[in-house]
Amino acid sequence: MKKSYYIIIGIIVIILISILLFFIFRTKTPPVAQEEIDITEIISDTTILKIKKTLGDRVYFPFINSINNEMTYLGEKGIYFFRYNLVNQHKQKITDQEILGPLQLFYSSSANEVIVMSNYPDTNLKYYNLSTKQNSLVNSNITNISWGKKNPSRIFYIYLDKKNHNYTLNISDPNGDKWEKLLDLGESSASFFLDNYENNIFYTDFVNVYKFNLENKQTEEIINANLTENIIFSPNGKKIAYNSYNHQTRIYDLDTQKTTNLSGIIDLKKTIFSNENEIIYLKDLNQLIKMDIKNNKAQAINLDNSDLNSTNVLNDSISNLSLSLDNKLLYFTSKDILYKIDL
Repeated sequence: MKKSYYIIIGIIVIILISILLFFIFRTKTPPVAQEEIDITEIISDTTILKIKKTLGDRVYFPFINSINNEMTYLGEKGIYFFRYNLVNQHKQKITDQEILGPLQLFYSSSANEVIVMSNYPDTNLKYYNLSTKQNSLVNSNITNISWGKKNPSRIFYIYLDKKNHNYTLNISDPNGDKWEKLLDLGESSASFFLDNYENNIFYTDFVNVYKFNLENKQTEEIINANLTENIIFSPNGKKIAYNSYNHQTRIYDLDTQKTTNLSGIIDLKKTIFSNENEIIYLKDLNQLIKMDIKNNKAQAINLDNSDLNSTNVLNDSISNLSLSLDNKLLYFTSKDILYKIDL
């Protein structure tokens, strides 16, 4: 036989051995630990919780400061800012300047500052200090604003450099001053979700979730799941709930890297973490579901909605979930009316 023939045979054997070794070692890689809560098999509770109307006025873009028991919102057809005390029910108009065409509001943790995105080209993005009554225009090329949790005097945001067709992750003062580029995100035109906890910034291109560390400037992909909807964080940012492409809701633990699968999909817009190990899902105006992540249990609680009219019950538009500081009260809006449930 020719020498070249043996060389070809040898190369083929090496390739086959390499492929075999690849599959052997790949199967030895331990899979990510997963647990499951079956929300189709829920323990029923005989307790009935009553839904109570909290404020008769319509509230737009509400934000509840659980520390001060106050709600800041746009009232009077969404034109002026109001503040409502959830304990003594005192309501106060706090701005006289009209807010025109609001589309999205980004509140600071105290709700004393807010950035308003509107559909008016000349005032597309505007910063308001509700304490000093000062306001200023902000660069209209920024979006997905997240107020700093560790440093509430700074904001993180996604910036579009139109000249270079490039997205970047930036940090600045709320009015846009003292800005700094943190990370290049490339040319993708996908919508980005953004949040921050401690020294980490979390962002997603609605396919994967990434973690950017502010200290070492390193980026890490932590979830690869072809996300389909919003994601929500637990209070300390250690757990992430998200909906994957196969219509399954999952909870990822950043510390243990374990994933809990909920065998069924829940609407994350109607969901909130009450603590690190419990999720409250306001399924509709008839039922509330508590999910114990630690012990893999789900509990259904019926709701008394007799104070609501039939239109609200049949066509509920639940949103803006918020909890009191002691987790004993759940607030939400339906058709722009504020309600509460004593848990």
